[in-house]
Amino acid sequence: MTTVRKHNPALQQRLALLVEAGETDRLADTLDSLSHADRRTASYLLAEKLLPAMTEASRFWTLFKSLVSRNARAYLGTMLKAAAALYDAGRIELALPPLDYTDVDARKIADAFLPVLRTPAEIASLHPSKIALVRGGTVPCYYVLFQELKQLDGKPQIQTRFCLELIRRGDSLSFNMAALVQAYFGLPPVNATFSLRVEPFQLSRLDETYESFAKTLTYI
Repeated sequence: MTTVRKHNPALQQRLALLVEAGETDRLADTLDSLSHADRRTASYLLAEKLLPAMTEASRFWTLFKSLVSRNARAYLGTMLKAAAALYDAGRIELALPPLDYTDVDARKIADAFLPVLRTPAEIASLHPSKIALVRGGTVPCYYVLFQELKQLDGKPQIQTRFCLELIRRGDSLSFNMAALVQAYFGLPPVNATFSLRVEPFQLSRLDETYESFAKTLTYI
């Protein structure tokens, strides 16, 4: 496994000047000119230090579009890590540039953003797969997953599959979600003990609002 060198003051200063000046083309040219080892260091510095320190959302998304449109394979992961950090810090909104993303790119975008997105609407806008929603592992992710499982009427085998995927995830929220899925859809018993006891009257609340769903899911 290759170890990433995380400390290179000269390279960090060089990259910082280009980021601050908005020199997107020169930044890309600089990254392309680096050795493999220095490019890995540069990616770390950009994703962990320089880009998360940006304060202007429009400048960040301009940089995102420029680098990713130039070479998504090289730069998408770096930009997504920074974007998720900026979103989580409340400095940007979800405003991905409308580029020609591949299916692999879409999976990377979902994996980066789903754990931090705050609303079901934002999550649904990414059109994530059901298994990506399980990996996201948050209340809004599970609300979107619940809505999608409701569309699988008459397919209990698929609903059971995702109940089991939730159990495999292993955390308390996922166990609660598995308990709700099993109870709501009347699925066969699974090999798990749930701490969340779902009363019949609570099941109807799952169809009311996101807030009602969240309250039931997180109730212990």
